[in-house]
Amino acid sequence: MIQYVLLAAQAAGTVISLFGQREQYKIGKRASQLEDAQMSLRLQQEEIASMEQSIFNINQLGETLATQRALMAARGGIAGVGSNLAAEQKSVSAFNADERARQLSLNFRSEAITAQKAMNKLTLAGKRSELGANAFEQIFNMVPFAEIGTALQTPKDTKIPGLNKLSSSPYQPKYRYKPYDFKPTKKAGLLTGG
Repeated sequence: MIQYVLLAAQAAGTVISLFGQREQYKIGKRASQLEDAQMSLRLQQEEIASMEQSIFNINQLGETLATQRALMAARGGIAGVGSNLAAEQKSVSAFNADERARQLSLNFRSEAITAQKAMNKLTLAGKRSELGANAFEQIFNMVPFAEIGTALQTPKDTKIPGLNKLSSSPYQPKYRYKPYDFKPTKKAGLLTGG
């Protein structure tokens, strides 16, 4: 009787452990989703900051070009010709280089966040696999294979607690059924072929 109580307690402990592992996986999944949302929000904040910086730089470029044209006009030069054109092109080139660098930096951060999200998914999948393996191991360890092996090798009259119902051979069925005797009749047309 005590064997059954112990086996029931072990089964209950395994069920509680499996339930706890399932809840642990759910919490890990929710944490991963929150971390992904946080990374997406951070990327959006960086995109907004980059756009604000671009707008600021465009305004600065406009002011720089206006100042250069005013200085050239005060000196009696014509805007867009000669050295005036070279100064404008230099300012525009510097602005374009800054924009390219800002865009590359933003793309790099975006790819880094995408890679981090993929790593989070892989980590979560690994945790799920690990929890599944632990669950299988717990269930597998619950089965008393040594006792079953002993029961299969002992004579039928030997009693092993908890395994009295096992037969000495695993291939003998509990009940023997008689095969149905099929007797074809002449009405079925099996004896004469038609």
